Parts: sequence; structure tokens; C-alpha cells
Amino acid sequence: MSNETAIPNYDRSCCACGRVPTVEVHTDDGDVHKLDLCGPCCWGESEMLEPENWNDE
Repeated sequence: MSNETAIPNYDRSCCACGRVPTVEVHTDDGDVHKLDLCGPCCWGESEMLEPENWNDE
């Protein structure tokens, strides 16, 4: 199983609320998944407005 890292994409806005940045998930295998959701819409938590919180355990 590969590790995943969420990084911000400032070129796309959230399909649910219009916020920027949206979440991209990069894997160690080189796959990139563009979720088209901002942090709060993806995880349902307001503290996820800040991309530095996206990869907290």
C-alpha cells in the first residue's frame, strides 16, 4: 500500500462551495487524484481550511 499526501491545488475551485484551494492526493506510486473539493468539504471540518492540517494524523 502506498503513502498518500494531500497537497493544495490553487488552480481549481471547489465544486461544492467555490473555495480555493482544492485537494489533490499524491501517492508514492506517482498517482495524482484531483478531488475538486476544498479541505472543509472533503473532510467536513472547519480546521481543514488550512492546507497544513491536511496531512495530520
